[in-house]
Amino acid sequence: MSRAASKKTKSKGARTKSRGTMKSKSKTTQVACSTEPSPPPNKQPEGNDNSSEEEEGDGHVNSKRKPMSNITKSLINKRQRRVSLPESDLEYFRSAARRFSATYSPYIDWYQVIYAGLEHVDDLIESGHAYLPQDQASLDTLKELYKELASVVPDMASLLEQVVDNGAVDGLITSMNLAASTAISQDIRELKSSILVYAREHLEIEHFSPPIKEDGSKADTRGWHHPQIGRLLCTPIKLPKFLKNPEQFCTLVIEGGIRINHQQFPSCFYQDGGAAALQGKDFVLEHLLRSQLLAKVFVNIYFGKATADDFTDGEPESRFRVKRSGKAYRYNIQEITYRHIAYTSLLLRHSLSASDDWRSDDGAVVKQSAFDAVIALFEIPKLMDEEFNTQLLKEWNEMFGWMLPTGEEARGLSSDDDEDSSLNMIQALVRRKRNAAIANTPSSSKSSGNTTSTGSGHKANHDPNRSCDHMSSRDTSHGDSTNIPPTDNSVDNSAPVAP
Repeated sequence: MSRAASKKTKSKGARTKSRGTMKSKSKTTQVACSTEPSPPPNKQPEGNDNSSEEEEGDGHVNSKRKPMSNITKSLINKRQRRVSLPESDLEYFRSAARRFSATYSPYIDWYQVIYAGLEHVDDLIESGHAYLPQDQASLDTLKELYKELASVVPDMASLLEQVVDNGAVDGLITSMNLAASTAISQDIRELKSSILVYAREHLEIEHFSPPIKEDGSKADTRGWHHPQIGRLLCTPIKLPKFLKNPEQFCTLVIEGGIRINHQQFPSCFYQDGGAAALQGKDFVLEHLLRSQLLAKVFVNIYFGKATADDFTDGEPESRFRVKRSGKAYRYNIQEITYRHIAYTSLLLRHSLSASDDWRSDDGAVVKQSAFDAVIALFEIPKLMDEEFNTQLLKEWNEMFGWMLPTGEEARGLSSDDDEDSSLNMIQALVRRKRNAAIANTPSSSKSSGNTTSTGSGHKANHDPNRSCDHMSSRDTSHGDSTNIPPTDNSVDNSAPVAP
């Protein structure tokens, strides 16, 4: 398997059918496009913790798709025309951008991805308009991501023909980047107050001293401006110095006297708060990326705050209702990958920082490089410890795997843990009616001594319950493909539980 293929996200996109050429009238908006490439997401102006999804720009419109015989030629010529895509089609691209920001990377350069996926890439590179990387490995990675994009955007090739023919690639990319940025900001906004609760639990304290207002400004109360938050951000190898005088240490970091950057993993990534790792450089991997704080943030992002409040790290056997919402169910994530962990680590680090914008660097910590640092553990050979990586992913999937949707849950008709399922209600109703009908049927055992005669002259015991089971089995064999398992009404199946 190629490295590019190994990086593919494990979230399963639902298959969508190709649409016909007939289109209904739809809301349209036209936006002029520049000839310069759209900046990558880390250069976009949007991304403040307080931004909302309503701030996303409208789409670009016109329902007719013009034939395109040479996409590459049009890209090279860069004809300046107004973009036109139906709002519904544009939303497929926006939705994909939101998906991949949390399942692949929040720093995807969609401009490069789309150009790399088109035919005759070499001609585009030579023309100087594509701004694509020159090395084959980077191009292969972009092409793999292009295929992933095509798997979740219906008729993508046809839609891109229309976009390219109208010289509107930049407008499309800007819309995708804005959608991804707003989705990330939404995740951060939901963490802004919750992170303080999770941090107190991790530090095993009841209150912060000095107090931190949940809705207050981050600039003066978080990051290195607060010694207890500083304890979470300090890298383990520097903890002995920090613990001698936390306030002085934090001041030195702010003033640049002590450098804590994105290459140094913070103690809040460690299950033991960095206690083992501070013993020496040979212990740097001990308990890394296994902290309760990281686990809480992960559940908050991918399952929602309600589920995160119920989740207790280290006790997967605890039984509680998992609300089937959040990114895990929206994107049908069936396996946790290192990219999910990296995204979680980025949002954790930002939520504790004094920065209000997730793109703004926090002192010496460059946000994109902080994300890349976790990815590097799994992709850069000189940093890869196979035993550590394998065990880490195994533990994460054991801890959270029972909470994830399965393929059958996402597409099938069986849902025995959903108390509001119409099929579950009908199943229980049919079962009660059948049992009542059997109970009210006059027994033929009165004249046969509770036995019935078979066609061969043998006698067989008559068991009403067995008859009911046989009837149920016979009925479901006539065109019923739901395969809904029988439900024991005496058992509460309203919530999934850990195995």
